[in-house]
Amino acid sequence: MNTYRTIFRSVCAALTAVLLVALVPSVALAAITTSGTPTITVGYGGATPATVQVGQTLMCNNLGVTFNDPDHPGAYFQIGFNWYHQGSTTSISTMQSYAPAASDIGFGLECTVTGTEPGVSPAQSAPSTPTPIVTPVPAVTLTQYSPKVSGNVGEATQGIGVTLTLMRWWYANGPIGETIVGSGQASTDLNGGWTTSLTSSMGGAGNAVIGLGFDQLLIHYSGAAALPPDVTYTLSGQYGGQFLGASSTISADGRTVAIASQGLPCTGDSIVVNDGTPQGATVGANNDCVYTSRRCRMSACSASDPRREEVSPHRPAPSTLLVARRSAAT
Repeated sequence: MNTYRTIFRSVCAALTAVLLVALVPSVALAAITTSGTPTITVGYGGATPATVQVGQTLMCNNLGVTFNDPDHPGAYFQIGFNWYHQGSTTSISTMQSYAPAASDIGFGLECTVTGTEPGVSPAQSAPSTPTPIVTPVPAVTLTQYSPKVSGNVGEATQGIGVTLTLMRWWYANGPIGETIVGSGQASTDLNGGWTTSLTSSMGGAGNAVIGLGFDQLLIHYSGAAALPPDVTYTLSGQYGGQFLGASSTISADGRTVAIASQGLPCTGDSIVVNDGTPQGATVGANNDCVYTSRRCRMSACSASDPRREEVSPHRPAPSTLLVARRSAAT
């Protein structure tokens, strides 16, 4: 009998607990609120990018983005970030900064800011305004006093059109102004590379060479792919790039050219002779970079030998001004 009483009491207690829970009204927790929209800038607190290129450092700025839990005013939120291709929900990075990669070419970028309160589901901000589509970074190789120009659009895309226009200040009893003196056309190969020779638009064929002060080479890209921005290369020590040849010396016999070192060893420096293949330079006695032309070993070059004028320093590394590798943001 005592056993039945014990079971009966346990059942009654359980029913009473259920009834008490059912009688207590439930309280809905207020949702976390979010205000403000993140912005994408060049560097933290920088300007909004007008163009975006591969390798450019972008920041997802959370200035002005706030999270609030009405049930816990002043609650702490852990901040996180996500980057997306425009219109996508698949995160490509969770860092605050992001440098676009080749896989981002052709896409705009968006970022969001996430606030997480311990023990509460995270809240996410609205997405930022998308950036312009990511474009590749082009490279261009120029050889002083040569009509040859080559480059790469920065992506393996065939058929991108490249239009080159060489501008120069023209003088005739006083300056006339900038005049088109040369032009060229090219189309990219499977690897995105291209090469062409400028042809003269006025005067002799020798006008279509790059290397005089204030020369400007305008490069325009065309086609259906994600294109690099148009670029203008200016040759001037004061206003733009300058060939390493400005500080070069050529020996009296015309055999050896030396260029001021841009940082030893000289593994990044080479010399172009008569539009030929760039030749490696070695460290000279004066801590400069030296190359001796094999073309003059059989007989000394005279002071009037045209090869003396056509020997020009050339540095193919992207960090130098000979192989100009620039983005519109710089």
